[in-house]
Amino acid sequence: MRLRRAEEIETLSYRTVVELNAESRLAPQRRVVTIARRPERAQRLAADRAGRSERRQLQRLTRTDRTDRPIAQPQERRVVADAR
Repeated sequence: MRLRRAEEIETLSYRTVVELNAESRLAPQRRVVTIARRPERAQRLAADRAGRSERRQLQRLTRTDRTDRPIAQPQERRVVADAR
C-alpha cells in the first residue's frame, strides 16, 4: 500500500493524490459533480499560475524600497543633574 502511494505521489504529485482520494470518498452524486468540474478548475488554476510571475514582479516594483529611507540617528539623552 505504501509503495503504491509513493508511486502515485511521484507520478502525479502529492496535491493531486490527495484530491483524488478526497473525491473517491464523496457520495456518488457529489462525486459525479466534482469530476465534471475538473476541467473548469484546471483551467482556473492554470490561469492563476500564468499570471503569478507578472503579479509578483508588479508587487516588487510597487513595494517601498527600504534603502531609500535615511538611517535614524540615535538621539542624545539628557542626564538630569542630581539635586542633592
